[in-house]
Amino acid sequence: MQILYAIAAVIAAATALVTVVPDTESLPMPAMDGSFPVERYVVPPSQPVAGHAQGFFANDWWQWLMAAPAGQNPQDDSTGHACARDQRSDVWYLAGAVSAKPQRRTCTIPAGLHLFLPLSAVYDTTAAARPMTCAQVRASAAHVAAAPVTLRVTVDGSPVPAPERLRVSSKECFDLTARVDPARGVGSLYPTATEGHFLMLRPLPPGRHLLTLKVGKPEGSKAMAKVTQDVTYDLTVLPPDR
Repeated sequence: MQILYAIAAVIAAATALVTVVPDTESLPMPAMDGSFPVERYVVPPSQPVAGHAQGFFANDWWQWLMAAPAGQNPQDDSTGHACARDQRSDVWYLAGAVSAKPQRRTCTIPAGLHLFLPLSAVYDTTAAARPMTCAQVRASAAHVAAAPVTLRVTVDGSPVPAPERLRVSSKECFDLTARVDPARGVGSLYPTATEGHFLMLRPLPPGRHLLTLKVGKPEGSKAMAKVTQDVTYDLTVLPPDR
């Protein structure tokens, strides 16, 4: 009888270690025919989300990015392995890229979350050799962000209309390294400010979605003479019960 009890305990312990993997194969695929009503999902930059102005999320996004450990930087991610790292419970952060090399990432997202993605954004911060005030870093970030850029964003084949209108900036300065592990020995970088184009999407319907971002620098009559970012996200939004 003691042996049977021991076997039962081992089985129970092994069962507790099993991770339930959501069945995503049965979720619908995107039509990719341009019929997705993407405009309904774009949140205007002036509209708050979850009680916060979008400038708050722009600041928080940079802190989230800077806090990434080595090998888990979402901007360097070529597969999507870092997609779920340290995500919020109300807004899910996606990332662009640091180079023009095409990146394709797979990402599974819980139901009911907004998506927030920088399309083309910069920050400026203070430094020991170049101390700056909050007003100065905000002005500097705005100046750099004013450079012309071409943006192309699609969701399930439907282009986001006029993405250049999605301009967001820091209303308050922030500490760029506030969430970095102290063990890394990185000091405070306050004040920091950001400005640029950020996309906030309302929660997408459960199922699979394809989000693409291409950023370029216009030259003369060529709208996108030099591509600086080329990112594709294969997104799976889980149903509420998974």
